[in-house]
Amino acid sequence: MIFALCILVIIGVVAFFHYLQGFLSATISAILVVIAAMFALAYHEAIVESLLGGKMANQAHAMALLGLFALVYLLLRVLFDKAVPGNVRLPFIMDKVGAAVMGVIAGIFAAGIVAIAAQELPFRTTVAGYTNYPVEDELKVTAPTLGFGRSLDTTTWNQLKTDEPGHLGPAGEPTSGVPIVSADSIVISMLERLSGPTGSLQNGKPFQSVHPDFLAELFGQRLGIEPNASHVALNIPSRSDAVRLLGVYLTDDKALEANEADTEIKSIRGSALKPAKPTSGQEFLVVRVLFGKNAADDDGVVRASPGAVRLVQVLPAEIPGEMPTYEDLFPVGTLENGRKLWLNRADDFLFLNAKEGDVAADFVFLVKKKAFGGDGHGPAQPGSFVEVKRMGRLDLSNEKPKLWAPPQNGVKVDVLRKPIVVNPNLDPNAPPPAPPEPSNPAPSPSPQTTTPEQSTQTKPAQAQKTFDFKSAEPSTAVPVKITVASGDEAKTIVPLPGGTIAMKEGKISTANVDSGRDEQNLSTQLKELYVPADQAMVQVHGAPVAGSAWTCAQEPEQIELADSEGKHYQPFGIYVAYKGQGADRFRLKYTAGSQIPGLAPPENSEPPTEVVMIYLVPKDASIVGFYDHGQKVKDLQVKGATK
Repeated sequence: MIFALCILVIIGVVAFFHYLQGFLSATISAILVVIAAMFALAYHEAIVESLLGGKMANQAHAMALLGLFALVYLLLRVLFDKAVPGNVRLPFIMDKVGAAVMGVIAGIFAAGIVAIAAQELPFRTTVAGYTNYPVEDELKVTAPTLGFGRSLDTTTWNQLKTDEPGHLGPAGEPTSGVPIVSADSIVISMLERLSGPTGSLQNGKPFQSVHPDFLAELFGQRLGIEPNASHVALNIPSRSDAVRLLGVYLTDDKALEANEADTEIKSIRGSALKPAKPTSGQEFLVVRVLFGKNAADDDGVVRASPGAVRLVQVLPAEIPGEMPTYEDLFPVGTLENGRKLWLNRADDFLFLNAKEGDVAADFVFLVKKKAFGGDGHGPAQPGSFVEVKRMGRLDLSNEKPKLWAPPQNGVKVDVLRKPIVVNPNLDPNAPPPAPPEPSNPAPSPSPQTTTPEQSTQTKPAQAQKTFDFKSAEPSTAVPVKITVASGDEAKTIVPLPGGTIAMKEGKISTANVDSGRDEQNLSTQLKELYVPADQAMVQVHGAPVAGSAWTCAQEPEQIELADSEGKHYQPFGIYVAYKGQGADRFRLKYTAGSQIPGLAPPENSEPPTEVVMIYLVPKDASIVGFYDHGQKVKDLQVKGATK
């Protein structure tokens, strides 16, 4: 409300100033204010890029908008005052009423520019109490903590009141301007009309083709990023290249829809996010963006949010010759390993570790198929682009989506996750995970009961074994050398060469690493995997069966242990040694709270030379068998290790 009152005060002051001038002078001034406002709004972004070169990036757009508006108005006003030095004498009432009306018009456009400039500054969600979409003013939450054994009661402010990923507010709700007098909306609407195909200032590039919903974009850019962090990614030709486009990809929409998870802790979110479900005319589109070191803040961390990333979707005109439809889309989440969709609300905080080099993120959008050749597999319409943090604009025109593939040349796709979200077992208040359901193979028919007629019929083929069993042992040892910088072993989340790990009690509780062996050369080696208190660990060593390549790593759920009670257990982790990029490399994935999904083969990699399956079983379980695709391969007598 304070912001709206400030806008009313500006309108009132400008109107009073024009009231004193008289009708003719006020009319000329109002016209000049409108011209200056249109010129400033249309060209202030170009001024920031070409003249300021990204200096004072967080404040540059607001400063350029206000400065350009004032400069154009003053220059024109001086010229007209010299050209028309006198005034026209009119009846008193007509002169004053007319001057006041012109003053209100001038005040609305001047206040609109001020309102837009304020929204371009790096404030939080609200600007002096004003917000474009509904927010939760204050929300009491209980946040679980790692390592303290208790939760923290705290308060969050100004969370978005929406449970739909990819939306700033309730679906279909338009962006609201400043209450009482929407001066900002009036200024933007005027420029949209003037720059449109039939507008008097059209030049072939309508304002809507770059900013379909300018106020929503400004609102999104303030979400999920601290005020003192960088709100701008500088992509300026020949000067800065903070973000780059690595590719546009399609996924198996049904598989992805079935493997979605909220990226925030439930007690903090307040209400769970709705699943992202493509309709018959939609599809998931993955846009891979590479963040360079100059996109990071001083601590080497890239800070972003779904609201600060937008895709301008261009839909062909229904009638030939008309202007296409331009729409702003915000990501519904980020993709992990091509399989897991982590859902985000637009105001979620996103962090990427760029301390050791460039890092990428796979942003997932729900797009309309007609924007990509009608069937969703064709090139993007001309004029399509992705914008990251205001100035990181990446052209998608004629970009044809490919089937999702892992990154090349050692690029990491790695958005940092909260350990308790990735591994709910780390939550000190969470109940212990339920044991997996038995998955005993169906018994084979007894040969004594087979009749001659049955024996002549074709029997269903058994699934082929993919894992060459070598040994099984109780062990909590990390199966490969993992190193971190000195002192990092005491942290909760630790970046390291090739990935990220989470620590608990000085041991690795979560790991997602794809690294060369020679890269593990930091000062401190981590030697143990974390095992929950009621469980024990068994590691099974082996290699792929000849000709099966990566199949066992892609289908770890088919490689099982069985205990004396007939219960079957699937891997919680996997280690794979392989040759790739001309060097010895390895993949290590482990989560102490849930079974792992399969690993996609790295591009241009050779078949694995060694595979270790890592199992968590009840502490008192006696492991008696090893199964591969439902077939018993080996009798065992093993009990798990707890340390």
